[in-house]
Amino acid sequence: MSDATTTAAEVDREVEKQLAARVAVTRIGVRDLERRFGLHRRSIWSAIRRGDFPEGAILFGQKRTWTLAEVEAFEARQAARPQVRGDRNLTGGEAA
Repeated sequence: MSDATTTAAEVDREVEKQLAARVAVTRIGVRDLERRFGLHRRSIWSAIRRGDFPEGAILFGQKRTWTLAEVEAFEARQAARPQVRGDRNLTGGEAA
């Protein structure tokens, strides 16, 4: 019987760890992106349609959100990418 109790306790701990990992994911909305990038939401949606920005996910049939890690990865890729004249940036304009 103690084996079954130990096993159940181990399962409970594992479930708690998985739930904690899910809660630890920071999700941000389009308004947060507006503030972060200094852009209007239309510019962000245009960049998504062009494939220049991650699509994010719609959770529970509500608003589209992005994980903070997803946005930071995008920023890292943009920073590492050489700027070429005529290249489009997130706002749809040309790079200087």
